[in-house]
Amino acid sequence: MTKGKSERQYVFEGMEILYKALIPFVEGRLEEIRGGDWQGVIARRYRLDRDEDGRIFWDQAPLLKVIREHWESACRIEGGSVRRHDIQKLIDVRDELSHYKEFNYRDAEQALDRMSRLTKAVDESNAATRLDEMKDAIPCIWGNNFKGFPFRDVDFGHPEGKKVLSLAMDPLRDRYGNDLRTLGIDPRRPGRDDPQIHDDGGPAWNVFVFEEAPEWRKNPHLTLGIGHEYVSAMATLPHKAKRVLDRLKDIDEERLRSMVKRVLTEMRPVVTDCDGMEPRLRVRQRPAHSARPLMAAHIDVDLRTLDGDSESGVERQPEWVDAAFHALKNEKSNPELQIGARFPYQTCPKIAEPEALDCVAAAWVACKPYIDLLFECKNAPVA
Repeated sequence: MTKGKSERQYVFEGMEILYKALIPFVEGRLEEIRGGDWQGVIARRYRLDRDEDGRIFWDQAPLLKVIREHWESACRIEGGSVRRHDIQKLIDVRDELSHYKEFNYRDAEQALDRMSRLTKAVDESNAATRLDEMKDAIPCIWGNNFKGFPFRDVDFGHPEGKKVLSLAMDPLRDRYGNDLRTLGIDPRRPGRDDPQIHDDGGPAWNVFVFEEAPEWRKNPHLTLGIGHEYVSAMATLPHKAKRVLDRLKDIDEERLRSMVKRVLTEMRPVVTDCDGMEPRLRVRQRPAHSARPLMAAHIDVDLRTLDGDSESGVERQPEWVDAAFHALKNEKSNPELQIGARFPYQTCPKIAEPEALDCVAAAWVACKPYIDLLFECKNAPVA
């Protein structure tokens, strides 16, 4: 049996693709900004050879160092998809390759992701496509089929979370498409664009959009999130859905409590089938005019506190749900409101099995009373 390529080999080949794609960008920028004998200056500075016409014989490390060191004056990439920090990370990868470091899945995925974003930013789409294909082909311990959410026994990292998320999305579309359509979801419509790598190891997440509201950032949608401690399957009302939020604030709290109780009733079979699952309500308030993803307040409530649940040991404390609704109805608030389920890795063993997606889909379907209320608000005539 032929052994497949190692993670290190993927990174090595990716660096070759990146190197060739960057040469026209770097030379074009230096010619435009520096002019004159820039090639002589760069060749002397980085000890590079030149041909008889004066053209530089580039090497990978000097090429990346030129971008880093001339970032402000010539090589800055606008748009925010690539930062100077990413260039330094790729220089580190090049050094690690030269010192024969072995790469694991996380290392290789992060390196190829940075290479892909950089080639896209310099309009080298063919190179970017090849790098994306290589990134998707990196071997990992889960293979290429969804086998469960493994982070009870495997350390969570954002690249691993993204990989498992990508493995989960297709079977959710294919096997549970009819369930999602009962909610008004178009399962084949693309969700969130591929997120950037976060060095802080933040959660990986994606969305399913409703057929009548495909712009998910400003409309209700379903969210699947994979984080350090749990998987979440939520029906989400984003803070930018101002029309729906304004109408939701006009609904009296007794009707909101009644909606929560109906969701909880729909969730009980899922809780029974998926021991350890937690039905949740979240209200998250972000500053209205902050450029950074700050969190001003976060209320996260177990829905079972509304009436108590002797089987799980959750006590009756309805004031928590009331507090969430009070925060929602504040006329100056613009919160995100989520209702759904949380599946902790340590207390919900089924989430590590292939059947975990049964629980995820069933949790979303159980949110139908909440989803119906959101679209009632969305489609209400303007007063």
